[in-house]
Amino acid sequence: SYYHAQKYGPLGYLDPECFNSKHNAAKFEETINREIENNKNAPLVKHHIEKYGGQFPLWVVSELFTFGTLSFFYNDFKTADKKAIAGVHYNEYVSWLRCCTDLRNICAHYGRLFNRIFSAIPSGFRLTRQEERKLWGTILAVKELFPIPEQWNNEVIPALSSLLEEYEDDVSLSYMSFPENWAETLKK
Repeated sequence: SYYHAQKYGPLGYLDPECFNSKHNAAKFEETINREIENNKNAPLVKHHIEKYGGQFPLWVVSELFTFGTLSFFYNDFKTADKKAIAGVHYNEYVSWLRCCTDLRNICAHYGRLFNRIFSAIPSGFRLTRQEERKLWGTILAVKELFPIPEQWNNEVIPALSSLLEEYEDDVSLSYMSFPENWAETLKK
């Protein structure tokens, strides 16, 4: 949001010229309007409707984005903008966001992660065909996007380790394609 607003202005997200040719501006605006309507009683929405006539700068409206909307928002950036943000090859970043969107949706709806075949494949990793659509591949994508190495190493990995230990009699790591040295491999 910050990058896009700095480059294209607070309402640049409404201009199709600020995105690549695949961007469906009408669908994107429809998604935004739906989220504004769904959140019409939220203080920030009320404030911008009353004080600014319903004009929402990007840094405000992005607060209403679902993870999926955020993923598609980035994916529709012009190539140069994707590259400026990603810090890695932008196609990898797109795939990681897609993996995280899938993971988030499965978890939000109490879906099963054990032995699940994921639809998105994370790129940029040396994964076998077996690993690329299992939880291991998605966890690698989460690792790459996680911004704070110390928190990842000192909180996320121990929490995951604890969870896996709790269910070790019922869940085989191989069904999720976790290698034996998974904890060491996940360290940042």
